[in-house]
Amino acid sequence: MACPYAANAPTTIEEVACWQAALLCIVPGFTGPKLDLPAALRIAESLGVPTAPGVTLLGALRQGWHEGQASRRPANG
Repeated sequence: MACPYAANAPTTIEEVACWQAALLCIVPGFTGPKLDLPAALRIAESLGVPTAPGVTLLGALRQGWHEGQASRRPANG
């Protein structure tokens, strides 16, 4: 199985900025780590990422993260 990061590594300046912003905005949550999306968006914007692409990229990152976490949970029943 290929490394998920290698298969989905950021390739543009905006993607790298959003990735870095997301890493800075991981917070504890009830079911595991969560992404503070508003804070990550503000950091991405401060790194030069326009709002609309930032929302799209961070949303995709969060979705992929949740899918990855779900794939590691044991199946019910």
